[in-house]
Amino acid sequence: MRFSRFLVVTVALVLLTVPIWLPSPAGAQGQGIQWVTNFDEALARAKAENKLVFLDFFNPN
Repeated sequence: MRFSRFLVVTVALVLLTVPIWLPSPAGAQGQGIQWVTNFDEALARAKAENKLVFLDFFNPN
């Protein structure tokens, strides 16, 4: 009984992680976020595309 529970849990964990290690489907390459590190360029691009700007401030200290 213990082994069957262990087996079920193990199989469930493997199946849940399959999307993480499978390659992306064909045609899905390059559809992620395209970060722009130059503020002026980002504002101009956002204005041209009528989109919002996301600012990320990071300070490791």
